[in-house]
Amino acid sequence: EAVMVSGGDILLAQGTRWGGDEPTQFDSVVCGCKWRIWSWPAPASEKAAGVLIAAQLRLVQDRQVLLVRGKGRLGWIRIKDRGVDLFLASVYVAPGAAGGRGERDMRAFERFATDLPARSSLLAGGDFNARVGVPGEGAPVNKACVGEVEGVPECARGRMLRAVCVSRGLTLLNTQ
Repeated sequence: EAVMVSGGDILLAQGTRWGGDEPTQFDSVVCGCKWRIWSWPAPASEKAAGVLIAAQLRLVQDRQVLLVRGKGRLGWIRIKDRGVDLFLASVYVAPGAAGGRGERDMRAFERFATDLPARSSLLAGGDFNARVGVPGEGAPVNKACVGEVEGVPECARGRMLRAVCVSRGLTLLNTQ
């Protein structure tokens, strides 16, 4: 609620822990602002999963909202109108060792981001549980997209996140 009343237009949230079997869409009013909310439930076995996207109703009510997809850890919508082709994605990548659930989550985001039409825009927010630092040898580098944290080695998910951002021209804000 704090973000919704502080002047924001879009909220991308992770770790909702909302249960259920199917994604849901509903409208809500928070402090006088009308919101449309899409939620992807968390399986009962995964206490930290569940993602949602909330957008002020005025941004989406007269536009087409397409491709509402995802499952518990990655949810996305596509907003289309004349001159607008915007994907919103909320992502939760599980922590843990390389090769585990977190790496599979990261690969799902990587496939999603790589398959987007070139003319579209993407706003993704998430808990990637990744450490992006000094790029390794041969890693893609574009400091306008992804900065460097001196002396911090990247983890496997950090390398994957860097590659996605550089290939799509996305800015990883917390490295700038």
